[in-house]
Amino acid sequence: HRLYRVVKRTVDIVAAGGALVLLFIPGVILSVVICIKSPGASPLYSQWRVGRVRKDGTFYLFKIYKFRSMVPNADQMLKDLQAQNEATGPMFKMKHDPRIIPGVGNFIRKHSIDELPQFINVLRGDMSIVGPRPHMLQHTEQYSKLINKYMVRHLIKPGITGWAQVTG
Repeated sequence: HRLYRVVKRTVDIVAAGGALVLLFIPGVILSVVICIKSPGASPLYSQWRVGRVRKDGTFYLFKIYKFRSMVPNADQMLKDLQAQNEATGPMFKMKHDPRIIPGVGNFIRKHSIDELPQFINVLRGDMSIVGPRPHMLQHTEQYSKLINKYMVRHLIKPGITGWAQVTG
């Protein structure tokens, strides 16, 4: 069990480090485009997410990093858009979301390019390359009330890609 964890962590570090080196120049270019399309906004967005559950039953929270695909005040705008939610359950989905940065936002979301800074989270040890996607605390609390077996996902480190992404 310990050997598996050492090998998995080594693979995560090597793969994430390599990805960050390869994606550095494209990431800088994308950051400039985001700054042009959304003046005054940071090209990186961070948000608190739930990682593993600790032995005492509390959650380990960490900041997840993404390329910004939405306007800086998107979280505040969400309250006004709740009535237009097209998803069921705790998640929010809207086909023509006005919070998305025109042009670049839809493109990087469609191709999951906004997720690439999460390799930083992998290097930090907050995430693995493969594992269940980390949710926000309020979604975790809502899902855990709906699905009894939901909490088992927090027994392993969250990942950049998981079963839902692999199976579509």
